[in-house]
Amino acid sequence: MKSYVTLFQAQKRYVATYGGLPLSHEDVLSKYQNEKVRCTTFAQFTSAVVPKLEDLEDHIGRWRLNKWLFRVPATLTSQAEKDDLMAQLSMLKEKWTEFVRRRESVRADVAVVTHSLGLSAATRDIFAVTSRDQIQGHITALRWNGSVDQARQVRAAWERLEKAGASDGYLLERMCCVYGLMRNNCFNGAFANIIKRDGPSGKVTFDSSDALRIAGEVILTNVPSMDLYFAFLGYNPRGYNGALAQYMALNLHAKHNKAYDRRVGRGGQGNIVLFESTSEFLYQAANTQRLLHVVSGGEGATLLATLVIVASPNRYEREGQIPKQKELDGISRRLGFVVGVIPDNVRVRVLFLPPNYVDEVSLSRLHETMGGLYAEEFTNFTGQYHRELSKEDKDFEHQRNTLPQEEWSAL
Repeated sequence: MKSYVTLFQAQKRYVATYGGLPLSHEDVLSKYQNEKVRCTTFAQFTSAVVPKLEDLEDHIGRWRLNKWLFRVPATLTSQAEKDDLMAQLSMLKEKWTEFVRRRESVRADVAVVTHSLGLSAATRDIFAVTSRDQIQGHITALRWNGSVDQARQVRAAWERLEKAGASDGYLLERMCCVYGLMRNNCFNGAFANIIKRDGPSGKVTFDSSDALRIAGEVILTNVPSMDLYFAFLGYNPRGYNGALAQYMALNLHAKHNKAYDRRVGRGGQGNIVLFESTSEFLYQAANTQRLLHVVSGGEGATLLATLVIVASPNRYEREGQIPKQKELDGISRRLGFVVGVIPDNVRVRVLFLPPNYVDEVSLSRLHETMGGLYAEEFTNFTGQYHRELSKEDKDFEHQRNTLPQEEWSAL
């Protein structure tokens, strides 16, 4: 009997340590949103969230309990869900490690520049205290005095800082990593109760604050659509098809000044009309990777339809995804019949998107399709999106380049 009790206690500790089931986006919002940390401007949000992200990255850099793949909820019964979570955690670990290394490299470069300029070693944002012209003058003075090697080091450090040294660099991806840990629901308290030693004074302090929760509250309170960017940047193993429909619908409703319930279309059951008006609508059939965006200039006018297709990860399946001219002609006839437009006045084109994430070029084409307007919650992050196609997607890039995505096909 004693062995059974011991086993039960061990299992109870295991479940308590690694949490329950992963959270949905609605659960994350209800758990982490805090009106006390709401910001009124994007500049205020940036100044609030960047120090929190840096503190969390410092914690992760010193984290000793870094058994990432062990942080899969023990209560999950589906092996497919476990595999998805392990793949997601592996990706998050790789990204966090990359950000930690980048911060260490930035600190080293800042130390080189500040030491040469005679600034305080505690300078955090070098761009706030100096400019490129000042650095150029300083480098010229060093060379004039014969310190050529030092001038070369300062120049190389400054060039690296200009490329990736801003404190808000890669902000969107860093926030997605925080969001991924919160969705996992197994990192509660993982970055709290940390013993730290102050370098100059050598004083040992005990930090009981939860760095993950502090950063998560600021992010989720001010950016409630993190789940869409999380999927767009490729952190969701199941793809971004559902997030794409939500993203387009939110932007189109903002364009037409209509309220939109984010819960619409999440079930994936039946044919879902995400947006509809007299001149524009977005349509998605259930369990497909296709959306149809239609814009009409009015009765009897030209009807412009964009068939948005999410590519399959399998390059051979992608060949069959690209519609032939007969299929586009069929779409033109059907749209003309449904909307009441002469088929000759219907124009159709194809927007072919990457299989696992949305790159910067595809995102710009997507917004051109919707009329170039953003919902307010996406406006501030247009300049933060820097996702490029990877080397593994050369086949898709070739297929996309051979497809005339900007040309309208007439019947």
